[in-house]
Amino acid sequence: MFLKLSSSIASDPIFNKKIKKIPQSQSLLCVLSWFDTVSALVSPDCRIPYCDPKWFGESSDIISTDKMNGCPVGMFRVLYDLCIYRRKIMILFSQQECYLQDMKTNYKLLMDLRDRCLHYRDHVLFILPHGSSFTYIDRLKCAQLWSLSAVLVTLQLELHYFAKLNKFAEYNRDMILGSEFPDAVPTVHIYSEKATAIITEFLSVYNTIPSSSPIITQMVWPIFYVAICSSTDENRTECWKALKTLYETVKMGTIKSNMDIVKRVWDEGCSLESILAGEGWFEAGIDLLPC
Repeated sequence: MFLKLSSSIASDPIFNKKIKKIPQSQSLLCVLSWFDTVSALVSPDCRIPYCDPKWFGESSDIISTDKMNGCPVGMFRVLYDLCIYRRKIMILFSQQECYLQDMKTNYKLLMDLRDRCLHYRDHVLFILPHGSSFTYIDRLKCAQLWSLSAVLVTLQLELHYFAKLNKFAEYNRDMILGSEFPDAVPTVHIYSEKATAIITEFLSVYNTIPSSSPIITQMVWPIFYVAICSSTDENRTECWKALKTLYETVKMGTIKSNMDIVKRVWDEGCSLESILAGEGWFEAGIDLLPC
């Protein structure tokens, strides 16, 4: 509710014109847009962010996500588009039927989003025009970590929604009935070898950055989602250690809530969406804020 209300106020043309002249307000808008996008990315109703993606700034601006948390604006725009895609695909699989061509088109869109994630280097400026407390290597690692966690989202979407796509195509099906669709929103978490490889890469980079670095203390959603997707004992141990260290460093209750959710996914094998759609979260009008 807070994010929706804040975005609604900030979107007012007169108000927006005034806050553009106040640096502190621009910084607040940047942070709100970052929080809103991450919250939308895990929302069980697959909502679209309330914010305007322009609020991320531009990497060359005085105020941008590059300056605020080290993650380039271009990467946040990919996350924003991934939120829109989640909404679109949920609606597609909520229908009574759909054309196979629509499934193929949406599968290609998902692969395009994954490619944009994997090209994270393209978004990282070697030198930020207005300076930064983060070095180029810091920002490059930051972009890599955010991109890898986003790739995991695309993997989950692929495994859940498109597992039968090749079978449908093999039989030259034109129309697919709703009864043959997977659930519009995942109820179980799917683990894969490809995801394990991505997680192992993520942790190897994550562990090269000091735990007290703002790059790490502001990188809540990536390590949270990587932990959710972890299936091996080794990776789960590494993720839990990272989450505990993060909690001990920032002492934020949201981290503790995130850890409880991770534990439940590991123990029950359920999806993040199924937890957040239940009692105490979406049913109570509460969004998870993993940031």
